[in-house]
Amino acid sequence: MPQLSTLDLFKQELSRNGTHMLTPEETAKVQDITRAILFDIADLCAKLDIPFLLGGGTALGAVRHKGFIPWDDDVDINVERRYIKTLLDAIEAEYGDKYLVMAPDRTEDYVYTFCQVQKRGTTFRESLSQRDGQCGIKIDIWILENTYDNPVLRFFHGLSCDFNSLLLSCIRIHDRKAEYLALAEGNSKATSSIKLKSAIGAPFAPFIRHRIRTTQKCFSRCKDNSSRFVTFPSGRKHFFGELYLREEYCKPEPAVFEGRDFFVPAGYDTYFKALYGPDYMTPPPPEKREAHVIYDLDFEGPVRLSLKDIQNELLAATDTFDAFCKKHGLTWYLVGGSLLGAIRHNGFIPWDDDMDIGMPREDYDKFIKLTAEEGLAPGLSVISGDLGTYTLPFAEIVIGDVTVSRGSTEYIRPNMQIFNLVVDVFPQDAWPEEDNSCMRAAKLMEKYLFKIRMSRARLGRGTSAARAFAKTFAVIPARIYGNRRYIRDMNRHAVSYGDYRTARYVGSLTYAIDGMGERCDGASTRIIGYVPFEGRKYPIPGSFDEYLSGKYGNYAALPPEDQRKTHEMEAYKRRKI
Repeated sequence: MPQLSTLDLFKQELSRNGTHMLTPEETAKVQDITRAILFDIADLCAKLDIPFLLGGGTALGAVRHKGFIPWDDDVDINVERRYIKTLLDAIEAEYGDKYLVMAPDRTEDYVYTFCQVQKRGTTFRESLSQRDGQCGIKIDIWILENTYDNPVLRFFHGLSCDFNSLLLSCIRIHDRKAEYLALAEGNSKATSSIKLKSAIGAPFAPFIRHRIRTTQKCFSRCKDNSSRFVTFPSGRKHFFGELYLREEYCKPEPAVFEGRDFFVPAGYDTYFKALYGPDYMTPPPPEKREAHVIYDLDFEGPVRLSLKDIQNELLAATDTFDAFCKKHGLTWYLVGGSLLGAIRHNGFIPWDDDMDIGMPREDYDKFIKLTAEEGLAPGLSVISGDLGTYTLPFAEIVIGDVTVSRGSTEYIRPNMQIFNLVVDVFPQDAWPEEDNSCMRAAKLMEKYLFKIRMSRARLGRGTSAARAFAKTFAVIPARIYGNRRYIRDMNRHAVSYGDYRTARYVGSLTYAIDGMGERCDGASTRIIGYVPFEGRKYPIPGSFDEYLSGKYGNYAALPPEDQRKTHEMEAYKRRKI
């Protein structure tokens, strides 16, 4: 087993390079928010007759300080398993506009075995993988489980709980390996533990949802609510380290916390010794005080953007791109839905939330090279499949301070997702001369796109169990061959059909999602015109009518409302510390 527990890794051993340490003033503001969350939940529990106890450092703070441990930045409460669903449902019903509930097997992609209640509109980012809107200042709810009176059954219950806890911990480490290794830089003990845990977690990572469900079933296996023993398998000391007599732990002892009456375990001496050692009443020296790893802290939180706000961010990035292209003599023009919006609406399609740009291959290659050497602009970066910095065969202009949560992320591997607002930049290539050759090229590109998507796909995920199973046979070979190899091979074919500047037909090949509908007359395409777009003039290809008809048919007519598609995303403008 790894040398370090996950708790030790996060709170004691990591170097914290690139992270933020709370100031005393910030700690006090965090405490103000978590205190308010705690008081609201306490009122709700009283209303519903749901018992709970202060736990962890919050209980210790109540006993030792009659309030927060001065440097503590969270709140812990402990609730029996039988009350958890009722409590979480009630919080969502009563305070859904104020708080966000995160819980295992309840919240998509939530990988912890305890629950959280987060203050909406705040940011307390403890992992780079956390999305804006889902990483608020929070309190933790730890689930108290029953376990068996029979010592043999109890032993095997504990063994299976700890095994499942270890697997989940290793999967989390594997999924965030690069982040953890960066935090552990210079610490050989932590680095070796991260690598070991990652290796253990790797085979199970594709099946994390199944592991979460299995772990929760394992934790809650004993249904005897009057069992002699109780435990916290998800706690810092795990099953056997947090195994207590029910009569000692569940009997409430009054305590004051921040001027209000609460309860701690009557047997808190045993509880605190198990968690903090025999000298728990003596505050530790500063270097031994636990603290969370924090990347971003914002008491007002990122601003959730409206559709119009998203469009304005895309416009600003496109304006910067346009100025860069003019400076370097690069040709570009609108394509896709952005071109349709320009012709039909003189701007964005009203429900559209992205920007599509086409560039002749030669100009595209120059753009990629120039931005790699000198950058595009502060706050904007360029990634591309050509450079190996993106996992699709085109480029993205990444808007650094706007993050997004997309509806498609459930099916894409986390390390291959872009959690920022982007402008798409598609290379435009020569198509073959003959129609039959064009159809073969379109089919070939379609096959490459399928393989690229499979190389990005999560195992065990699909719109149905049957699709998830069937996808396995495409995903595994695609992963073995590799995303970058597919993009390299696709690009090699895409540039082999001739020169964009003289070709009879041109269009997108590496993202020809509409097949032959992407192909247009080369001579007319190369005649660039300008049309109004949201109060500015943007370039369009001379073949716009042919192009839009090929992709959309009667493009002048608005589609029915149920066919007006967006990317189903939430966008947030992030503010830095």
